[in-house]
Amino acid sequence: MATLCRSRIASCRILSELKALVGYFLDTNLLVLLVVGSESRDLISKHRRLEHYSSEDYDILYRLLEDADELFVTPNTLTEASNLVSQHREPERSLLMRRLQYSSTEAKKS
Repeated sequence: MATLCRSRIASCRILSELKALVGYFLDTNLLVLLVVGSESRDLISKHRRLEHYSSEDYDILYRLLEDADELFVTPNTLTEASNLVSQHREPERSLLMRRLQYSSTEAKKS
């Protein structure tokens, strides 16, 4: 039993390292969480699309993604995330849209 547990732990570590080398695809909800949380962790609880997420979820996502070589987002995901972010009230809406625009512009440069 102990050998099986050690084997699973080793497999998880290897899988985690491979994911970090390859990158991650983000779906719409995670992209919105990343954008909103990057602007302000306090906004996560105020955004209606993120009602099932907390600032702790943002922290976990951020730690997971900071080791990744690349992040991938489809054009449809980016469009949907833009629509969802724009549903937030001002003045935060402008900040969030700028954050999303900045993130996608930086991604194109690399």
